[in-house]
Amino acid sequence: MIHNLIYLNDEFPMLNSGASLTSYCIYNHNEYPYDRKRKTILVLPGGGYAFCSEREKEPIALKFIAKDFNVFVLDYSVGEGLHFPYPMVEAFAAIVYIRRHAEEYNVDVDHIGVMGFSAGGHLAGMLSIYKEDEFYSNFLNVSIDELRIDFTILCYAVNIASEDDFIKKYLIKEEKNVQYFDISNHITSNFPPTFIWTTKSDEVVPYTNSTRLADSLKEAGVKYEFHLFPTGKHGGSTCDLLTNTIDEVKELGDAYKWVDLCSDFINNL
Repeated sequence: MIHNLIYLNDEFPMLNSGASLTSYCIYNHNEYPYDRKRKTILVLPGGGYAFCSEREKEPIALKFIAKDFNVFVLDYSVGEGLHFPYPMVEAFAAIVYIRRHAEEYNVDVDHIGVMGFSAGGHLAGMLSIYKEDEFYSNFLNVSIDELRIDFTILCYAVNIASEDDFIKKYLIKEEKNVQYFDISNHITSNFPPTFIWTTKSDEVVPYTNSTRLADSLKEAGVKYEFHLFPTGKHGGSTCDLLTNTIDEVKELGDAYKWVDLCSDFINNL
């Protein structure tokens, strides 16, 4: 495995932050019959923009590297010091880094996507909306095409910023900016193919955040797949014993199947 820690401001000095990227990529050693270029996932952990959840970092990477994907995990800016356009510029910088270093990490440059959990899902949605906005390409001094996102995975994602206290506290400093961060209101046919899953009993981010996303994608004619599992707490992550207690796994029921369903969705793109 190619397991590196990358500080993004080493390649993008305009980033005034300590955002880091960790690679979990399969090494093409000489026992493979041919060189593989793998579909690649940028994981954006949740944590309400207050922290980056450990449960949605390496455990997720291990699940998807086992499915023959390359995975990168982004530790983005969070907490009291957070201010726009961070962490969006950090996440876009991560996408550009992955694309520019595709040979080093055996990346299929036509299949680079984002996978976000909870607030990280909100961030993934924002990237998918504003990937062609010249503000971000100009900020990073890159081309628009380098920001391209080929698929989006939204896991119990925050959708409506105006309903989320964490986003209002850490990301939105002025009420007039709320609509900019409401994902459903900006979805067009240019939104990437999207996989969505959540649980109906989520007590932190209501499942209606996901149903609204699915409705907006359908209306825009975007390819999507939506799975609503009946039970399970917020933040199920892998939905198995890797990240949950025995009782939590029982409550989550079939939600663990999202990993296989998501893998199939990506592979069929």
